[in-house]
Amino acid sequence: MKKFKREYLIEELGLPYSLCNEYFIEDTIDYADCGLVDHTLIFRDVDGKTYRASYDKPEEPEDWTPWEDEEEVECQEVVPVKTIKWVDKK
Repeated sequence: MKKFKREYLIEELGLPYSLCNEYFIEDTIDYADCGLVDHTLIFRDVDGKTYRASYDKPEEPEDWTPWEDEEEVECQEVVPVKTIKWVDKK
């Protein structure tokens, strides 16, 4: 587990606003309820390691700031795993 400063993720890496930069890898929606959408963000830090962070985003994000109530964001280091998918033979 690694803690990142909220300002670093937003200002330096542009996350989660800029989902088309060299740090962004994946953003998935995990759950939506009561006007909030739970996201899981996968990103690569400048150290070359890959991390997972979670954040909530309102369905109507007018004045929204990610990780608004957190000075530091806990992120888990992650690695990709290849899987086998079986398909019909043609």
